[in-house]
Amino acid sequence: MSTEDHKKDRHFPKWLFDNFLRKLFGKPRIFNSKVTQNQVVADLGSGPGFHTFPLADTVGPDGRVYAVDSDQNAIQAVKRKAKKSAYKNVEAHVSSAARLDFIKDDSVDFVLANGLLC
Repeated sequence: MSTEDHKKDRHFPKWLFDNFLRKLFGKPRIFNSKVTQNQVVADLGSGPGFHTFPLADTVGPDGRVYAVDSDQNAIQAVKRKAKKSAYKNVEAHVSSAARLDFIKDDSVDFVLANGLLC
């Protein structure tokens, strides 16, 4: 198997994580009691943003959410949604959860790593 084939195989289809049934039956606000206005949050393994945007709503315009995923397509989806809905507090990065050098040390108040495959 080539490197490109391996990269394709390790990611689940986008529709699996970003569909109306998941939003209907899922609980995207599992963090409600932990996250408040103006906080900085890292959503590791964000996928296409299932938790990212509820987090962005919770932290408000003066907070920040870092959406991090190793799947470029997922991060592109986050960027499209953020632009379309005018989210100024979402910053999306294609990266491993082990390499977060774009986030300033000691700046994150909450880390969500729900369903992160290590």
